[in-house]
Amino acid sequence: MTLYHLSETDLNNKTLTPRIPHNKFTENGYEEGKTARVCFAPTIDGAMMALTGDKTNKRYYVHTPVNEINPKYISHPTKHDVPDSHLTGEIWVLTPVKLKCIGIIETSYVTRDKPLTYRYGNTIGRIYKWNWKWVNKLSEVQQIYNELIGGS
Repeated sequence: MTLYHLSETDLNNKTLTPRIPHNKFTENGYEEGKTARVCFAPTIDGAMMALTGDKTNKRYYVHTPVNEINPKYISHPTKHDVPDSHLTGEIWVLTPVKLKCIGIIETSYVTRDKPLTYRYGNTIGRIYKWNWKWVNKLSEVQQIYNELIGGS
């Protein structure tokens, strides 16, 4: 299974260490706040929906793990752990993970689809799908070369 992690900065050849997110969901008990993790999604759309805030006209580096992750170090959070996980497909990697950049995407606008809804506490949350396109998608050869030279 391919896992995706989006970032506004290039994290090629960087190792992310699991941590507990500090946000309104963990701080108010709506999201599990005890497990250190690096968050991924099985699709770019899922990774995009998991990001907060307005994503209009932004660029994101698309990363995948350099090596296959041992399944015993992968957690599939439930709706109790992360209220929108059933929509985003969020997956937690529980060990440090080295990333490779496979390209850059650019967002444009929210799709015309209705927002996806989920419940946290007594509140209905909404997440949206975003239109995006590849600005630069690295070939397998470029990815291997980048890994060999340690650059992006």
